[in-house]
Amino acid sequence: MAAVSASGCARHRLARNAALLSLAVLLSRVAVFQRTANFCSNTRLSSPRTRTARSFHRSALPDTEETADDALEQMVSDGVPFVIDFTSAWCGPCRLMRKVMEDVEKQFTGHVPVLKVDVNTNKDLAGNFGIRGVPTVMLFNGGSSTPVKTFVGVASREAVTRAIKRKLLS
Repeated sequence: MAAVSASGCARHRLARNAALLSLAVLLSRVAVFQRTANFCSNTRLSSPRTRTARSFHRSALPDTEETADDALEQMVSDGVPFVIDFTSAWCGPCRLMRKVMEDVEKQFTGHVPVLKVDVNTNKDLAGNFGIRGVPTVMLFNGGSSTPVKTFVGVASREAVTRAIKRKLLS
């Protein structure tokens, strides 16, 4: 009987140790999540308006929603193919995509305008297009307000260039 009791006790100790280990792992994950959440909420590069003014250039849509909607309507009524780059100042992948879109804009200057929209200041416009994540790049044929191609997340310069040539300039 003593042997059975000892092995039973060892099993209980193993089960208790496994439970304690899983509890420790869970608590460490919560602590890491809390530190990450605090870091993300406490680190803001600058206000979206200041960052937008510094980092975007002449092709950026204005910060007010009314003017952004007007500019979009003007592009559609002109019948010229165009690209909209939905982005945000706080977004890391958007910073990577910024260089790609600057190169694309230089390559297609005079043929396909690239409009940059900050989703923080143009929430209604982003909502109208169903933007759920940034960066999002949408390609539009002339005279159409429906995108012919959409890239969500970071895309390569070659992929964006190829899509513009195939979908907008063919």
